[in-house]
Amino acid sequence: MDDVTTWLDDAVFATPESRRADPYPFYDRLRALPDGFGRSVDMGTWHTATHAHVRALLVDPRFTTNPAFATTTTRTVGADPASSSPARNQQDVLLFMDPPDHTRIRRLASMAFTPRAVARLEGDITRIAGELLDEIGVGPGSGAFDLVSGYARLLPLAVICQMFAIPDIDRTSFLRWSDDLAHALEPIEDPDEVEATIASYLEFAAYFTDLSAARRTDLGEDLLSALLVAEADGDRLSNDELRSLFTLLFIAGHETTGNLIGNAMLALLRNPEQLDLLRAEPARIPGAVDELLRYDSSVQLTARIAKEPIEIAGTDVRFEPGDEVICYLGGANRDPAEFGHDAHLLDVTRDARNHVAFGGGI
Repeated sequence: MDDVTTWLDDAVFATPESRRADPYPFYDRLRALPDGFGRSVDMGTWHTATHAHVRALLVDPRFTTNPAFATTTTRTVGADPASSSPARNQQDVLLFMDPPDHTRIRRLASMAFTPRAVARLEGDITRIAGELLDEIGVGPGSGAFDLVSGYARLLPLAVICQMFAIPDIDRTSFLRWSDDLAHALEPIEDPDEVEATIASYLEFAAYFTDLSAARRTDLGEDLLSALLVAEADGDRLSNDELRSLFTLLFIAGHETTGNLIGNAMLALLRNPEQLDLLRAEPARIPGAVDELLRYDSSVQLTARIAKEPIEIAGTDVRFEPGDEVICYLGGANRDPAEFGHDAHLLDVTRDARNHVAFGGGI
């Protein structure tokens, strides 16, 4: 066990650059451990990359995301947006709530995401995508361009700004804020990055305060207006709750979608036969999106914390209250037990709907 935990601690504390370059050998080795779990001595956290374990942990109500329950002395920053920013410690962040608070906030927020409101966005998304492609000059005989900076990062940001009716003049600031706050998706060790994250969060929060005050006096058909007027049985979202949702939607929507576009295009370029298949059979594209999410997940890990003693069926693993489990979504999505012996290969014909790229549970 000492050899296992020493290896695990060395692997977990590797530099973010080495983990990001190719995390999959680490996931493979972690899945091969007895019962599919490892435990870090340095942090006291459990780790798993097994699909069955990850999916079960994500949906089990005996586990929570609320850091107040954790007894580990050193938390691993997970996949949750703003997890290293001041927002991480707020009591009104949806990501870290349990019922009944979570149920209440989600119920009110869902009122703004009606089928009609979502359908209304389709034309805007198509227009924005086309305009961005025109700007970078995509077409026959076009030269080289940077897909990430010129398209993948800009498309989701432009769509989210459209959803909230953010003036075009402010979008540059939103790009900077989102980039700084996205550092929360990885452990932050550089003091300068910590300072930039905090500064951007404070600027972001101040902007929202002014925007929401102005929008209250001039409601429109945008998402913020819908959230402002959302009401159920006389209950409405408070200013702090609105700000947290606003922050969450911007960071989570921007980072995950941008990563998907970049990762997907890189995967297809590295697997040209798969790209050729999609060009020949475009009807496969919706299913291919699930496979691309599975193959290289936008978010690689998240965490759950035990609220009570829990034994994992079929294993010798027992969690005590406060034990934290790091769930490697990227590893679960390459688990051969779930996706076959060729799970490390990209196959756009695969049924990958059971991926956990977006986590799971409430």
